[in-house]
Parts: sequence; C-alpha cells; structure tokens
Amino acid sequence: MVEPSTDFDAFMAIQEEVLRTRHNARPTHSATELALLAGRFPGNIRLFVVRQGNEMLGGVVIYETTRVAHTQYIAASEEGRRLGALDLIFQHLIHERYADRDHFDFGISSEDRGRRLNAGLIKNKESYGARATVFDWYAFDPAVAFERLAGHAG
Repeated sequence: MVEPSTDFDAFMAIQEEVLRTRHNARPTHSATELALLAGRFPGNIRLFVVRQGNEMLGGVVIYETTRVAHTQYIAASEEGRRLGALDLIFQHLIHERYADRDHFDFGISSEDRGRRLNAGLIKNKESYGARATVFDWYAFDPAVAFERLAGHAG
C-alpha cells in the first residue's frame, strides 16, 4: 500500500545508495534538508512510500502545485525493485492521488545542462507511460540589450 511519510532519513538512505552504486552520484539534498523543506512547505513537498512490514521498499518525493505534480526524487531498494514498489507508487500517484492535476512531471532526463539525453533515465520514465517534452532555453543579458537599444536611440 502506498502511504505518505515523513521518514526522509530512510528514503534518502535508499536514494543515496542507488545514486552511489548505479550512477556514482549524490543527491542534491540531504535527508535533513528535505525534511526542513517539507516542513516549511507542507502542502507542496510530500514523500510517498511503500513498505513491507517496517522496511521501506521505495519512495517518491513530489513537489506539487494545484496544476502540477513533479517528481524530485525516485528510489527503490533492491527488494523494492524486485517487488515493483515504484510501479505501485506511480500507479497510485498518477491515477489516484494526482489524477486531477494537469501534468505529472517526471523531471529532466538530460545531462550536461540539457545537452545530452540520458537514455537510461528516459527509458525508465517512459516505462511508466511518460513522454519527453523538449523545452527551449533562452538567456537574456539586460546590459547587452540596453547597449543595443542605446546604440539605436540616436
């Protein structure tokens, strides 16, 4: 059964292990930071988990608004992967908990500031029914714009 949780310590221990062993990476936030953020934004940052007895099998941290549910962290233990914990969580989140939202956002699937698609990451997200959307990025330097405008003023 999928349940809300505030046990960021247990969840981030799973997240850290997954990132370390599979991607040689570390999460952006610590368990303490996530708990602090969730405490400051209780209506917007939530953790949903699946347990077997007292053991957490996996979880998803959601940043939510009235229109969007955005996954910030997704992780399952080895046992959780074997039992399909994330499948159960996403089934619940997409079709029940956030069914009224306009968008369920799995987040980015790229590396190097969007220059390279992470094939394994997009494949995993597509396994839950997600599809990729490309967003254009633009940089605006007000000083350069002002210089150009000033040059045309005379």
